[in-house]
Amino acid sequence: MSPLFMSLMLLAGWGIFIWSAKRRWVLMNIGPAEPRWDQPGRRLALTLKFAIGQARMPRYGWSGVAHILVFSGFLVLLLRSLILWGRGYDASFNLFIFGPEQPLGMLYAIFKDTFALLVITGVLIFAYYRGIKKLPRLTHTTEGMIILVIIFTMMVSDILYDAAHMVRSGAYHRIEYAGYLLSGLLKQAPDGGLAILEQLGFWMHSGLVLLFLNLLPYSKHFHIITALPNVFFQNLQPVGRLTPIHDMEGRIEREEPLGTSQIDHLHWKHLLDLYTCTECGRCSDMCPANRTGKLLSPKHLTIHLRDHLYSHQKEVLQLDSSTGGDTKTPSRLSAAPLVSNELIKPEVLWACTSCRACEQECPVFITYVDKIVDMRRHLVMERSEFPEQLQNAFRGLESSGNPWSYPPDSRLEWAEGLNVSSAAEKPDFDILYWVGCAPAFDARAKQTAAAFAKLLNHAGINFAVLGREETCTGDAARRAGNEFLFQMLAQQNVETLNRYQVKKIVTTCPHCFNTLKNEYPDFGGKYEVVHHTDLLADLVQHGKIKPTQSIEQNITYHDSCYLGRYNEVYDAPREILRAIPGVQLVEPELTRDRGMCCGAGGAQMFKEEEHGQLRVNQERTRQLLKVLDEAPQRGGCAVATACPFCMTMLSDGLNDRERSEVQQLDVVQLLAKSTGL
Repeated sequence: MSPLFMSLMLLAGWGIFIWSAKRRWVLMNIGPAEPRWDQPGRRLALTLKFAIGQARMPRYGWSGVAHILVFSGFLVLLLRSLILWGRGYDASFNLFIFGPEQPLGMLYAIFKDTFALLVITGVLIFAYYRGIKKLPRLTHTTEGMIILVIIFTMMVSDILYDAAHMVRSGAYHRIEYAGYLLSGLLKQAPDGGLAILEQLGFWMHSGLVLLFLNLLPYSKHFHIITALPNVFFQNLQPVGRLTPIHDMEGRIEREEPLGTSQIDHLHWKHLLDLYTCTECGRCSDMCPANRTGKLLSPKHLTIHLRDHLYSHQKEVLQLDSSTGGDTKTPSRLSAAPLVSNELIKPEVLWACTSCRACEQECPVFITYVDKIVDMRRHLVMERSEFPEQLQNAFRGLESSGNPWSYPPDSRLEWAEGLNVSSAAEKPDFDILYWVGCAPAFDARAKQTAAAFAKLLNHAGINFAVLGREETCTGDAARRAGNEFLFQMLAQQNVETLNRYQVKKIVTTCPHCFNTLKNEYPDFGGKYEVVHHTDLLADLVQHGKIKPTQSIEQNITYHDSCYLGRYNEVYDAPREILRAIPGVQLVEPELTRDRGMCCGAGGAQMFKEEEHGQLRVNQERTRQLLKVLDEAPQRGGCAVATACPFCMTMLSDGLNDRERSEVQQLDVVQLLAKSTGL
């Protein structure tokens, strides 16, 4: 080959890449520090499972299969590239132990050709989705097709090199079966032509690898490099926990940001997320706001942030040079505010239901909810700009401890005549029933609380409630960006719970469940927290509750986002329903971790929905009715939930569709009915 040309090519290729990568590195580190080196063993295991093992890809159908093929092929053929670069200096180079007659060499030859063909197959699948089917979720650019052509050419050129080399040398290695089969078509070619084909295959593969490498930092395919570290450095805290803002009063005095208003307020992992977006669109496909015609598209939110970041690279590099590498000084960039009509419209942020469907779908573990909430924090606490309806909720939470401004003394009205004691009346309770605002005040949710109390008494559970001492957990305030109000409520509740030495809490509201379990530990409130469906399923399993009365109905169960995707409680509600005689459980198309949001999360319950083609609850109701209407008809049908917010939204959805014959009940109501209570 040509040692001089190979040296020049490698020096130029790797030199330019290192230069580009350093610029991206400096840009990524403009934000505040974020420790992500804890639990290295767990991080490595997750990386092996989801990044190397591609564990999420099978859920994406043929496109997922194609990605597995291409990714696996790249891992196997990386070794081939090293061997070919070595052959630029020594034509017989085989990385010492991978010669054609050596055991490892023979094994690798089979893998190499197999995966080269699999990569070609994967590329053709991708080309079909991009060029023929034109999937709407994808970003259709010339860049995407160019990358596919480069990958395809790399694989073909490698096989062509093997085939031409076999014919010229007369050493046919049948174990390299792709090259061997192609060599049969080249046997009659003149030696001069074969020499050209051999050189062409060799240099095209060797050079295209370097060209491909240098395109990565400037394209969405940068994820090929950043995906592994992005998975490794994922957040290992509970997904239902938002990071608190500490020392808010001190931050105000020091004029430090209370949220994200500029691009350099995002920490390095957030910026690594931006680098890692593959623009596959799966996040937006599953986003309930996007599905119902709102402005919010998680994919485009990430792209806009990334483009905005890139537009300031020159300024960041100059700052890095002038400060000796210190680019972390807050707000030294001349960056425009992130939330503006020119970049990210406020309407985009307020459309988010915080359901995490986007994060559940993302194959590279990009987070969206934390970024959106941080920008909401800026709007609410620094600019006092938020939907007008939230003002009523904030006022009620601050003055009355609930978003509807009901008097605290009425918190126990739902329990009249039910043998329910307060913690002050019965301090020796075993379990505290955290009722929540909706079950305490909403007419429909009150029935859930009453049914649950009856079942607890029926099973002999020693429980109590806080009554007027209970205030809202602050979930809606926090998701709406009012971190100050949330922390005030959290500290007040933790003080009350700790005063009663509470050890175990059960709640019928997934939002309360998530906040008490995952967020109150940051404020000194560490308790065993269970959802009512988990507790009831356990009581049914151990025979303390025996559903005996038949309910002859088709029932479809709607997964609450804060119970399912946030806390992985999927089976308990279904186990309860299956234990009820006569119930036929039918699953909607979008179910379990792909269940669509009802539209109430992220403080949407307390504000008008953003403009769109239809309301989120109407679309989810349509999906649930579809499976009920398609099921063989029986005595009746119902939509079951395990969340008071979902109950409200889906009841309204059924009313909008004038489907009064379809009941909407909490799982606990169905269990109580079957138990005869």
